[in-house]
Amino acid sequence: MRAAAIDGRDLKRLFRAGSDWVAQHIDAINRMNVFPVPDGDTGINMHHTLQRAMQEIAALDSRDAALIAERFAYGALMGARGNSGTILSQWLTGFARRLQPAEPLSPPQFIAACQSAAALAYAAVAEPVEGTMLTVAREAAEALAARAAPPATLSETLHLLTQAAEESLHSTPNLLPILKEADVLDSGGMGLFLFLQGMSRRQSGRGEPAPPAASPRATGSAPPANAAGYGYDVQFLMLGEGLNLPAIRRDFERLGQSVIVVGDSSTIKVHIHVDNPALPFDYAIRTGAELDDIVVDNMQ
Repeated sequence: MRAAAIDGRDLKRLFRAGSDWVAQHIDAINRMNVFPVPDGDTGINMHHTLQRAMQEIAALDSRDAALIAERFAYGALMGARGNSGTILSQWLTGFARRLQPAEPLSPPQFIAACQSAAALAYAAVAEPVEGTMLTVAREAAEALAARAAPPATLSETLHLLTQAAEESLHSTPNLLPILKEADVLDSGGMGLFLFLQGMSRRQSGRGEPAPPAASPRATGSAPPANAAGYGYDVQFLMLGEGLNLPAIRRDFERLGQSVIVVGDSSTIKVHIHVDNPALPFDYAIRTGAELDDIVVDNMQ
């Protein structure tokens, strides 16, 4: 598949390859998970998010890459789990927004889509932290855009993107002290890198590469941590009409921590850490929205 441009069927195959590669490394990603909460579920969350995204496009047989990307991103939003899954859904949404309907996906378009993806991922987080998957997404996209001329094929584009993502991933402990202390790489960044790597190996037709090298501690179990004060991880969908996304995001930011509120006027995905899980539900119901896909995890 060394094509200069690809269509929707090709992109669907790439998304599946990336999703499958993440699925094969769930445990490795989980073992890296120390930030923002050392609960060892980043791999599970990213896999669940991508699995739901694949379900959304499973029956589609379209050559329209923009349509495939849009539906894949929608599925990821509807099934997003955890910080990492929700941010990944926004990366995919930003990627999809730069594609033009009925046009082949060329290297320049792919590069622009990656820049859009990184920007929307940052916008989804109230207080972006460097040394996370946000950094990996941004630095990989910047590395591609910095080239004097775009690569000639999608295979070359994905190879360069994956190389840049891996370099950024290995630098995450230098930006986030908790990672250096635990001797691990960022788990969300690793998940994003593996998703891109899976796509790259499918497009190039090369054999399966090894995942990024893990430190001794990362190959065992997540470092022990005192969970006191983490409260509850609450996630749900708000469904309705005329939902005020900016106002709702501001209100949730006053209710808890690790807040990610994304979507549009009819569908909003909420992720928040709170001491009292009833508070976000009470607020959401009072907006008039219907709630769906409710998940509450006790982080103690």
